[in-house]
Amino acid sequence: MQQTVLIFSVLIWVTLGLSKSFCADSDGVPLAIKAEAVALEESSEISVAALREVAGKGDAKAQFELGQRYRSGRQGVTRNFVEAIQWFRRAADQSYAKAQSQLGWMYMKGEGLSQDYKEALKWFRKAADQDDAMGQDGLGVMYEKGEGVPRDYEEALKWFQKAAQQGDAMGQDGLGVMYGKGESVPQDDEEALKWFQKAAQQGYPRAQSHLGWMYANGKGVPQDYEEAAKWLYKAADQGDVMAQDGLGWMYRKGEGVPQNDGEAVKWLRKAAEQGHAEAQSNLGLMYATGEGVSQDYEEAVKWFRKAAEQGNTEGQSNLGWMYANGKGIPQDYAEAYKWFNLAAVHDNERAIREREEVARYMSRAQVADGQRRSTAFLARKAKQKDEGDFEEDLFEDAKR
Repeated sequence: MQQTVLIFSVLIWVTLGLSKSFCADSDGVPLAIKAEAVALEESSEISVAALREVAGKGDAKAQFELGQRYRSGRQGVTRNFVEAIQWFRRAADQSYAKAQSQLGWMYMKGEGLSQDYKEALKWFRKAADQDDAMGQDGLGVMYEKGEGVPRDYEEALKWFQKAAQQGDAMGQDGLGVMYGKGESVPQDDEEALKWFQKAAQQGYPRAQSHLGWMYANGKGVPQDYEEAAKWLYKAADQGDVMAQDGLGWMYRKGEGVPQNDGEAVKWLRKAAEQGHAEAQSNLGLMYATGEGVSQDYEEAVKWFRKAAEQGNTEGQSNLGWMYANGKGIPQDYAEAYKWFNLAAVHDNERAIREREEVARYMSRAQVADGQRRSTAFLARKAKQKDEGDFEEDLFEDAKR
């Protein structure tokens, strides 16, 4: 096959939206815990044994605090979701709102039990009816994404507003997303910016990531890469995967920060290792081109495959090119066609061109084989829960 020029499309690094994955820091500790932890007075100084004794006597606050400790794996205990659920449930059964909302988040995320949106909705509603902000956030997320309930932007807006009015950062960020996307409200970048700023100033990492994106793209504010990098760094340092991916790309391009491929690789790797598809594809690109790392086609293939398996179109297109050209993997036109075809479904222009190019060197039987492989991939993915659905684009037409 005639060798084609190695060209990788620049990825859209921002994949903004409301997500269950918003609720974790760099240690995987749910932000819902960090944002709304209400414990016994000076509970950090209380031993687990002492706390357990009080909780065992039926004190709901103590039960909630024990649940917090076991869910986060901090303050003298090893993380244990099953133990956390036990204590949250005991407090929740006493109508302790904060325990009810945390139980809702655990059902939503499938932590220590089977994921169950119906149960999550039940506990969120119990908490929200008591004006608990985290319960209101949970309902907002479920209605915004149509998880466990029909998608209803008006309901989502209502619950995010209730949480935001209490000064809750996640609710404020949720409002920012809805104004940015124009869901149940007129699309308004300035209003989105306002809410992102409120949440970001409270240290909420996803809002900081969103705010960085607004500055990077001049949405609701004059474009300012330095300000964008500042907010992305704040979020990335707390483990926000989208901020890490965005910061990595800014280091690669030298936007708002000195151009530094080594730093780019560092931040991309942090996000990629957390499973962020765009970062995985970007990291694969760095290995394929030898930027910030020694050129390594096999390593590039590894990361492109991880992204491609998650449905990332650039990862699919890049993996197709590797198969077509035998870079880091044995040449396989049918497999190349498969990946180009999958990316082309989402109107990836480069994939469409590459699919046509590779087809020129294939027999009809090989093309049919490639198409069968594409169909099989889609059928397999359809049976799996699409966890990435919670991270759809905030501004789907945004390009960098």
